[in-house]
Amino acid sequence: MTTKRKPAIFGLILATLVVAGGLAFEGCGGGGDPGANEVFMQAIAFNPMEITIQAGESVTWTNQDIVPHTATSGNPGDEDLGAAIFRSALLSQGGTFTHPFNDPGEFVYFCEVHPGMMRDAKVIVEGGN
Repeated sequence: MTTKRKPAIFGLILATLVVAGGLAFEGCGGGGDPGANEVFMQAIAFNPMEITIQAGESVTWTNQDIVPHTATSGNPGDEDLGAAIFRSALLSQGGTFTHPFNDPGEFVYFCEVHPGMMRDAKVIVEGGN
């Protein structure tokens, strides 16, 4: 009798693991594509890595990962991150950071938590006053 129940219990356990695994994966970077002037932090990467906006517009970063991230102007290893043009707080899953860009130029940025993997991203600001 107990032998016949094992496959049913095994199937229930397997189904539970598949659903739980899917939910964990969803929290790890699934979430569609970013809209205009948006950058998603997902799968330990910036999406997109390069974004072009017009002077006077803002960019909003949203963390879709289950691990924290930052968006910090400059490059890993820069001496004075306190002088960064922008530097978000540590963003948990669902957290956002918005920064306005008033002057044209190219602004590289990285994640202070994952500088080896999340680096060399860029905001390109066109136009100007």
